[in-house]
Amino acid sequence: MPFIEVTNRLKITAMDCWTIGNDPKDVIVARVAGTYAVATLWNAVYKEAPESAKPNSICETVTSYYKTIFDYTTCSYNHNVVTNL
Repeated sequence: MPFIEVTNRLKITAMDCWTIGNDPKDVIVARVAGTYAVATLWNAVYKEAPESAKPNSICETVTSYYKTIFDYTTCSYNHNVVTNL
C-alpha cells in the first residue's frame, strides 16, 4: 500500500497524514490506511459519491479545503498532509 510506504519513509504514523480525493475509492483507501480522509467535490463527477464513503471531512471548493486545513492545524493537532492525486 503506497500510504504505508510513505509513512515509513517519513517516519510518521498514518494518523499524522491527510489523504484527499474526489472518488469514494480514495476515501475508502484512506480510511483503511488510517489516514484522515478528505473528500473533495470541486472535480467530482458525482457530488454525492465521495460522501457515501464517510470521509472525515468534505470540501466543496479549494477555499473550503484551505479553511479545513487552517481550522484543523489551529487546534491542538499537528498533522502532515499527504495528497492522493
